Amino acid sequence: MMSRRGRRDARRWAQGIFRPVDYTARIRYRPPPAWYARLQWLGPLLTRWGLTPGYVITIEVPGRHTGLVRRTTVVQVIHEGERFVVALAGEAEWVRNVRAAGGRVVIRQRRAQPVTLVEVPVGDRAEVIRAYLVRAGRRGVLRVRVGEARSYFGVSAEASVDEIRAVAGHYPVFRIVASATPAGPVQTATAPPAKAWLADSGLFGATEQERRGPMPGDELIVDPMLQVTHALTVQAPVERIWPWLMQTGHGRAGFYSDSRWWDVCVGAYYRLLSREQHRPAAGYEHAGDRIVAQWQDLRVGDTIADGPPGTAEYVVRELVPGQRIVLFTDTHLPHLVPARWRGAVHGEFSSSTQLIPVDPARTRLVRRARANGRPWPFRWYATAVVVIWGEVITGRKFLRGIQRRAEAPAPGP
Repeated sequence: MMSRRGRRDARRWAQGIFRPVDYTARIRYRPPPAWYARLQWLGPLLTRWGLTPGYVITIEVPGRHTGLVRRTTVVQVIHEGERFVVALAGEAEWVRNVRAAGGRVVIRQRRAQPVTLVEVPVGDRAEVIRAYLVRAGRRGVLRVRVGEARSYFGVSAEASVDEIRAVAGHYPVFRIVASATPAGPVQTATAPPAKAWLADSGLFGATEQERRGPMPGDELIVDPMLQVTHALTVQAPVERIWPWLMQTGHGRAGFYSDSRWWDVCVGAYYRLLSREQHRPAAGYEHAGDRIVAQWQDLRVGDTIADGPPGTAEYVVRELVPGQRIVLFTDTHLPHLVPARWRGAVHGEFSSSTQLIPVDPARTRLVRRARANGRPWPFRWYATAVVVIWGEVITGRKFLRGIQRRAEAPAPGP
């Protein structure tokens, strides 16, 4: 029978494997579990090989005593279009090294990017910590979010910003910026130029400037395997187009395919996902021929369904009324493979749609899709599916469907 000391040691080794490490004790620094310290080399290696999710990065910073490069794998979080990292263990060694280095570090996600980490004032940390808890579309009912909120921050999964603010002083937060020079203001770090397949293709109506220029949401997927930029000119002002964008989604206005065969294919796939979850079969539902007032209140953090509950959904990551909407999902691409394989693959997809007025009666409608996935066999498979079904067919139909509705004569009284 295991002794009391043996049980205590077993619990310590289990921390971080079967449950998050408890960092809620208000001490200056709690060292990581022994197993974590011994395997700390593995995170940077997997990040270098591109085998980690897109939100995982490695920070490389000189040690404040030895000068040797120290590597730490952390999760980056997007908040209001900027990238941040949160020190879950409080005053960790990497935090002290970053401060000693003046914030000058290298972050790595398959390739290195020199940046500066600027520490966020205590009063502004709560919003970022909240964004960390709901990152990548996580919702309060998910067990992993409940565990993280309780074990890392000592709050409930649905804690308000004010509740998080009460403990935020114990958790350093850093904003990732490209440079901080005396000659000018700090510039927010953006994604490096994409080398993704089809990034420079003119097949989808976008000009060279639209294809190569930055767009909101590019920072969500830093090193995409695929980037496609669509564009077309709508013979209508912005206010005629925006309501259609606001009500997209399964169970709402749909995705404006205006195609019987597309609806049938998507409906069959939705019913397949329903049966996997042992739910009554439910097909694709939409009412895309009218503007519905109660669907116009979309906000950052809301979800847009693209399948039965618990399957694929988008999360609104940025929204500026009348200008742009940015969506992110890490639930779509894994559903391209059978259920028994989904735990072995990871995929991310972002969709950024922007309205640019040309003149009072015309608007440029630009949409950019970026995707990433791993491991590499899944990358090739997902790329083919996203390009053919997701962009050549669905993405183009989506924009043309919005164009037809916005250009249609307004209904009479």
